[in-house]
Amino acid sequence: MSHPASKPDWKRRLVSTWFEFDPRALATFRIGFSILLLWDLLRRVPDLDVWYTNEGLLPNHTQLWRPAAEYIFSLFFLASHRWEAALGFVLCGIVYLCLLVGWKTRLFQVLALVAVVSLHSRSVILENGGDVVMNLLALWSAFLPLGQRWSMDALLASLRQTREVRAEDLGGHRVRDLERNRPARSLAVLAILLQLAVIYFFNTVHKNGPAWKDGSVVHWVLHQDRIVTWLGAAVRDHFPLWLSRVLSWATLLVEGAAAILILSPFARLHLRRIAIVALPLMHLGFAAFLNVGLFTPTMCSFFLLLLSAEDFEAVGAWWRRRLRERTVYFDASCGICFQTARVLARLDPFGKLRFVPNTDVERLPEGVTPEVVEKTIVVADPDGRLRFRSDAFAAIFRSIPMGFFVSLPLRLLRPLADRVYDAVARNRQRISVALGLAACGLPTEPRPAPAPEPKPPILKSLRQLRIGLREGQVLLFMLATTSQVLVENRAVPRFLKFPQPEVFQALVQYGRFFQGWSMFAPNPPTTNGLVVVDARTVDGRRIDPLNYAATGWTGEPWEASPGRLDQDQFWCDYLARIERNRHLHHILEAWIRRHHARTGHPEDRIVAFDAYWLEHATPPPGQGPGPGPLTRRKFLSWQEKPEPGVVTR
Repeated sequence: MSHPASKPDWKRRLVSTWFEFDPRALATFRIGFSILLLWDLLRRVPDLDVWYTNEGLLPNHTQLWRPAAEYIFSLFFLASHRWEAALGFVLCGIVYLCLLVGWKTRLFQVLALVAVVSLHSRSVILENGGDVVMNLLALWSAFLPLGQRWSMDALLASLRQTREVRAEDLGGHRVRDLERNRPARSLAVLAILLQLAVIYFFNTVHKNGPAWKDGSVVHWVLHQDRIVTWLGAAVRDHFPLWLSRVLSWATLLVEGAAAILILSPFARLHLRRIAIVALPLMHLGFAAFLNVGLFTPTMCSFFLLLLSAEDFEAVGAWWRRRLRERTVYFDASCGICFQTARVLARLDPFGKLRFVPNTDVERLPEGVTPEVVEKTIVVADPDGRLRFRSDAFAAIFRSIPMGFFVSLPLRLLRPLADRVYDAVARNRQRISVALGLAACGLPTEPRPAPAPEPKPPILKSLRQLRIGLREGQVLLFMLATTSQVLVENRAVPRFLKFPQPEVFQALVQYGRFFQGWSMFAPNPPTTNGLVVVDARTVDGRRIDPLNYAATGWTGEPWEASPGRLDQDQFWCDYLARIERNRHLHHILEAWIRRHHARTGHPEDRIVAFDAYWLEHATPPPGQGPGPGPLTRRKFLSWQEKPEPGVVTR
């Protein structure tokens, strides 16, 4: 439901700006964020053994013996073996899929928060800014009605509220469905807006080093071999300084303006549209040249929430012009057929489908009898072409917004789809009876929806209490994260760094809801580092088992950086941090010694190795390609002890 055309007063303007989201924006966010959560889960699967089992580099007993924080939580601390971790991954996937389709949405919002925090807290050494932002998004969105639109919950609620019993009644649900477009109001809306503004504000004010002032930032970050993409590596030696300055200063400008674009109650529609375009484009630019994990798509997820009613009405007008009208002829006496028509009518917000029962003989197209419609659904295109079976369903979904995701596989797999359709059609009476619907060939008894009964006052009071408790929880987390903002960001004056209550510390640490925002600040790194393991096998070869696992490198250990390392986020962060985490060195030693067990080749058994941190200076702008002076620092060494009585040379 769009807002009145008249200009709202200042109070209404502030409320609509800071405390309301369009429910369609919440639904769009739910779908996008669920896909992001699934992406985060699936990208961890290839190295499940390495990061989530006791056979890997981060065994759970080590994490519990020396936890990364005073307060830490992860259900994956219960998993020691591969099958246990795999089961946890499957359960997380089920939670994310239920959130994606919007079934029992409120429940699975909370479970999704538990799942994503558990995944990230199990391997804290791998955590980056994108993981923290994902945790925060899961937190704040858990208090919002993400299932109010475009969800299984909304579909089932509509089917319960408007119980059509005749084909002529189909479409009568739309008035009630439009009522669900009323903005969702919550303190969590303000929390999300402030969170987004805080991220960009502190990322801007912390970028005050010489590299940002002279505009050479892009040059320095493109020479970070650990995170540069193939595109960044291809262009960095030919990247002009003037373009580096333009992009560096443009980044400061866009990030610096973000808080105003997001929070301004004036010209809200236009300013937020600028934010929705400019800020994701900036992040996509980062992703093109730098491998920063899921930081870019996670940040872009925020902007789905900023979509307005006007945006959805504009998109709806475009869809309405694009979609074609079609007539659907169906067997109204078949329970499952009629229920399918009810569902399709709810997927058709623009009324592009007209439903005609086979009992209306005069409206059936030429050559189509009621008996034909009893055997197959029939769809008539605007040009009069008739479609049957799965082809008819493909045509129906082409008249529904986003229906091509269903129509395309139906068309590509038409022979298989026809077989499935025929199997359902042959058993439609049995299916209808099993579902408690009218059996095919039997008249359907009208069952009008019961008139709504007035709710007892106590139920209204309990609802108000539930809302109050929810908003109170939001306020508690806002206070905790605000205290973390003051403590963690160096730009905050010292007199504002109040002692943090222990309950706030616990809330922040349990959920990994940290608030330190200083990406490439105050300056980007001017050195390049990597870990190299120089190992000797039992047959005398020199190999690097660590970079073999991280990048697939099978040659002799590197003497210096080979250029682009091509590591994923997890290996990149682990190798950048392992030297400083001495309590994990004995785990790394044991893992390297099991190299032959992972490869399955006895000749790969390690008899000695040295682990080094190699670091060289990045060449300054204008100097040309080639690394600077190299430093080589050994931080771990091991050699197999000879058996008693064996003489070694």
